[in-house]
Amino acid sequence: MKRIKVFIFIPSLVGGGAERVSSRIASCLNPELFDTMLVVGKKEGEYVSQLPPTLAVRDLNKKRVRSCIIPLARLFRQEKPDVVISFMHHSNIAVLMAKVLSISKVKVITAERNVMESAYKGFRRFFLPLTRLLYRFSDASLAGSEGLKKNIMEFLHISEEKFRVIYNPIDFGFIRTKSRERPNHPWLRSKEHPLVLGVGRLVPQKDFATLIRAFARAKKPKDTRLIILGQGPLREELLGLAKELGIADSVDFPGFQENPYVFFANADVFVLSSIWEGFGNVIPESFALRVPVVSTDCNYGPNEIIENEANGILVPPGDPEVMAKGIERMLNDRKFGTQCAANAQKDAERLSIEKITDQYQDFILSVIKKK
Repeated sequence: MKRIKVFIFIPSLVGGGAERVSSRIASCLNPELFDTMLVVGKKEGEYVSQLPPTLAVRDLNKKRVRSCIIPLARLFRQEKPDVVISFMHHSNIAVLMAKVLSISKVKVITAERNVMESAYKGFRRFFLPLTRLLYRFSDASLAGSEGLKKNIMEFLHISEEKFRVIYNPIDFGFIRTKSRERPNHPWLRSKEHPLVLGVGRLVPQKDFATLIRAFARAKKPKDTRLIILGQGPLREELLGLAKELGIADSVDFPGFQENPYVFFANADVFVLSSIWEGFGNVIPESFALRVPVVSTDCNYGPNEIIENEANGILVPPGDPEVMAKGIERMLNDRKFGTQCAANAQKDAERLSIEKITDQYQDFILSVIKKK
């Protein structure tokens, strides 16, 4: 049987949820069924070192996504892939334009990872009709959550028949192995103080300001610490807020960490404070290591993963008072936190890399069969 040639396109391998998911799926597709190539705009970023040597990678050596359109079109004509899966909205637009320019029969699956409001803020009236027209050339679409699917269908006018929801995969074996590495942060090595953890880019979407305010207000054990992993433009602003609230000595921003899982493993509570998400990978990653979770009930994803007070706590976005109470409960009621974490670990098994890869493979095959 001839193998199906699959390209998976991502602009780079800089640390982010879409980059992690795309590289994992590319690495795990069954090589007996699929001839898989990871195509990157620029082969750079924190995840390059995590790519298996057996995975074929094509580097277009282009910094900007729009600069990838012509090279992609040329690649489609030369290599004649059967299917291209593109992750992230601007990447999807580039791939669809490349398909049109190449006059290729390649089937395109667009995988959306974030809400459309963020993509079209400020210039929806001009660009959205053009994008809707372009998306008619897609063969199928993927969303990371049911809520995100509805959001994308409404914005892009994609029919439900073309859509599939596949949650993001969690590589439990990899996470647990990495979590056992020796921590290099002094607050983790001593483990004398309870630890609250946040992870994500330091941007408005993640709303770490609310987490910092909640941490300052929470009635917590003495010398509890807060670590926020990630990098971004709001770092100085968040540092200033911690100083203003008088908690600067108890808050640290170590930046992006190639191995965040050693931090998860040493955390007493994980908090997702986002205003919106496409899914929220960090929640099931916390589940995998039995870390109690407090999350905003934001659009979209968390309430599809967390059942409030059964396997975690959901709180309103942007409300430091309620978030503080959630943190307090997880830190002070250890029996409750332990039970939530145990339930969460069982629930997370449905998101294993093996099960999610099977869903991707089934979906690719179903798209191939469509005339």
